[in-house]
Amino acid sequence: MKLSRTLIITYCLLSITLSGCSIFALLSAKTPEIKGLKKIIISEISLSEVEFTITLEVLNENSFSADVKKAQYKVFLNNEYLGSGVSEKTQTLYDNKISDLELPLKVKYKDLPSGTVALIKDILKGKKIKYKVEGEADVEAEGFSASVSIDVEKELIANKN
Repeated sequence: MKLSRTLIITYCLLSITLSGCSIFALLSAKTPEIKGLKKIIISEISLSEVEFTITLEVLNENSFSADVKKAQYKVFLNNEYLGSGVSEKTQTLYDNKISDLELPLKVKYKDLPSGTVALIKDILKGKKIKYKVEGEADVEAEGFSASVSIDVEKELIANKN
């Protein structure tokens, strides 16, 4: 009986201690790194809004895969807020490779930033565009779960094709 109580208390203390830790710290592993933007495509257009799919390239240098269960994020183009979104589709970050993380983003036309016309002109001219994606993702790996921040800010040269 005493062994059973000791085991339960130890388990409870261990659970409380570990609940605030990152899975990547627990497993002595690296947090997946966002390498950049792979592409932005228009996935749906209606009379009132446009839906983009933003694909980020994420490097997972660990010897285990991790599943992104949910992601919440904000997107900025040329320092102007474009919109925010939530992805609840489970996406796998495969071990020791770069994987795609797709983030859907619906934007109502009335909410498009004032610089949208200038941004479209820049895209058509092949000029550099700054993008920023920030937020957090709920990740599970090896039986643990944690919230991992999404924070990438880079430039890309718009492709006229």
